[in-house]
Amino acid sequence: MYPFGIKPDQVLNKLSIKFLQTEIILRPEIRHCTCRASRRLFKALPDHQLHTVSAHCGYELKNQHNALADAEACAGIAQMVF
Repeated sequence: MYPFGIKPDQVLNKLSIKFLQTEIILRPEIRHCTCRASRRLFKALPDHQLHTVSAHCGYELKNQHNALADAEACAGIAQMVF
């Protein structure tokens, strides 16, 4: 049995939908870009590609270009830069 009847693979989907409903649809003027923030904060990095910035923030990107892995890496970066 899962808490609240939500399976682990459904959590991201439910959170993503709630985020989309509250932040993007209802408040389209708010935009956060982890790439822009990383360029501003981590000027010494050799580049600002996702794998470079996520490694700098302590997240190991194991499956680059996989949507879930890239989203997790962006979330890890966001925790450091916002």
